[in-house]
Amino acid sequence: MSRIGTFTEDAVSRLSGVSEGQLRAWRKNGFLIPSVLSTKGVPYGHLYSFQDVAALRVLNGLRNESKCQMAHLRDVREKLSGLGNDKWIRTRLYVVNREVVFVPEGVARPESVLKGQGVLTVVLADVIEDLETAVRKMNARDPLTFGKVSRSRHVMRNKPVIAGTRIEVSTIMEWLDAGYSKDRIIREYPDLTYEDIDAAAVYDTPQAA
Repeated sequence: MSRIGTFTEDAVSRLSGVSEGQLRAWRKNGFLIPSVLSTKGVPYGHLYSFQDVAALRVLNGLRNESKCQMAHLRDVREKLSGLGNDKWIRTRLYVVNREVVFVPEGVARPESVLKGQGVLTVVLADVIEDLETAVRKMNARDPLTFGKVSRSRHVMRNKPVIAGTRIEVSTIMEWLDAGYSKDRIIREYPDLTYEDIDAAAVYDTPQAA
């Protein structure tokens, strides 16, 4: 499972269903520590990888829906982290009597799974697909942000950016000053609109006294 992107605590909470308070508690007690190093300028200084979020989705479901014990979930979390990219999408989890059984693709299900009552199946490939869809929806820009510049101490260290993105006004101006067209800039930054580029140019232009 190779996915590019890192996620703040707030985004992870929305994507995984785990509250921010619970994320901090799990980080402090070592249950799940973000795999991305702490970063200045990020709320609470922690970023999570795509695989961290996918694991949290699985673990949260096992905790809330299957009522698995936390001691057992620690073992599940360790096995998830040890699967590696390729095995993630070729593995199914079966929950039998609150115990999780890992079964790789092509391997026959063990007898405990075949005979178990009310067995819950978790297909990790489906978890990845659902998470990718959720990330796309979360990252989709609100049309109301088009053509606007914003600043926030939690985004690019309070530098002016195009609203709804992390693209700095100064970056757009560097392209414009180098003579690149709006179409070329948008090819490089597909999240941008013509209105965004115009807004950056206006924002960067000194106002007449």
